[in-house]
Amino acid sequence: MHVDHTGGLSAILDGQTTDIPIYGPAGWNEGPTSFYDVTSPEVFRRGYMQMGIALKRGNDGTVGVGIGNSPVPEGLPVLIPPTIEVENEQEIIISGVKIQLIPSAGDVKQNLLVYLPDEETLFPGDTPTSGVFPSIETVRFETGRDPLAIYGTLQRIGLLDPANMIQGHGRPVIGREKVRTVVRDTGDMIKFVIDQVDRHYLNGFSADQLIDRIVFPEALQKNPDLQPYYHRIEWIIKTMFLKRGGFVDDAMDYVTLTDSEESRRLVKLLGGKKKVVKLARKALDAEDPRWSARLATIVLNVDPDHRAARRLRQQAFTEIAETTQSGNERNYMFSTINEENGKLDFNSLGQKLFLYRISLLAPAEALSLMSSRLRSEDAKNVTLSIRVDIQGEELSTHCVSVRNNTLFVDDVFSDCKTSHITLPRGILNKLSARMIDIETAIDNGQIQIHQGREELQKLLHLLD
Repeated sequence: MHVDHTGGLSAILDGQTTDIPIYGPAGWNEGPTSFYDVTSPEVFRRGYMQMGIALKRGNDGTVGVGIGNSPVPEGLPVLIPPTIEVENEQEIIISGVKIQLIPSAGDVKQNLLVYLPDEETLFPGDTPTSGVFPSIETVRFETGRDPLAIYGTLQRIGLLDPANMIQGHGRPVIGREKVRTVVRDTGDMIKFVIDQVDRHYLNGFSADQLIDRIVFPEALQKNPDLQPYYHRIEWIIKTMFLKRGGFVDDAMDYVTLTDSEESRRLVKLLGGKKKVVKLARKALDAEDPRWSARLATIVLNVDPDHRAARRLRQQAFTEIAETTQSGNERNYMFSTINEENGKLDFNSLGQKLFLYRISLLAPAEALSLMSSRLRSEDAKNVTLSIRVDIQGEELSTHCVSVRNNTLFVDDVFSDCKTSHITLPRGILNKLSARMIDIETAIDNGQIQIHQGREELQKLLHLLD
């Protein structure tokens, strides 16, 4: 259900009859759900940064993502659900062509292998992707991605033993022996990483210590189909480790200081901000941009407005972008620089997409997105409640309340008798997508205040 697989479906169906069956994996909606909740803006931001979508093409911008060119969105991806959910393996025939649909986990749990037995040709989706290290985890942190399940799918492909394999990304693999080699080697690499992450975790080593110690099998390390042109291997290992062991790498994680406090003490220990910036410059001159960026970040943790440290870190990021093997890391670095310099605003860039996604939510869910905008530090001793009538196809009534520095929607302990407002569903969507603010909507007559203006004003001053 990733947009690069489903986003063009509306164009395919445009002008066609409405009774065309669409096959999809059972539980397909579990994937898209994560894109419609309060974390949607950050999922969007990380995805756009990873793919270099907002960067210009060329030497000063994106050169692709390691599995092809950076995508160029055209309009909004419209979610079109399948009409037939495939829960168990089944065979269908379309225009005389036999097609086997085999539910098997890919980079999302809900995934189908599509196999043409007469042609012995498999369409496996994104498992595997020939030409890059397997994406068994992602820096976007998709919680449902499961390396062991992906490995199981490769074993299933091995049993099919197809003569040809055409993946969602990477080159088509033509010839049975070539397919066997790609599937076997990818599976071996995944199994190796799973086992070694578990081994080091169970032996008390941290994720960083694991990365320092792990020695990949020479044959796999040199394999042209397993190179880190997409994700860096370090990212994959750290994400796997986090899912298995949580945030605790070693005993110090129980007692560690915050980054800001540790940075404050380190800056003092190293002789002050000016000295640390000088050390960062020295590291950059010595072609050690990652250490330079770390030193500059220590200063920025103490003084976010330190211009010399910010400039130096961006120079380090640029050098990392120009020398990394990972197309994604290059995109992350250049996107971060553009964002810091005000050349890239992901909130504005994603507003139309957020608006569409919010329109798919129930009114209470759209209203609940406001909860994460409450500035709890300013809500001390604040208790208020507002009845909110939302005008849509049907009128729905909800209660928004604040107590104990927390915002609630439709909470059983709320009392919504003192304040009452009405607004159209379309305005609620725009408020939740941050396309307009509440005061502007009131001034434009888009929000009607029936009673309790003071309560509403209190709430306004508490929201980001």
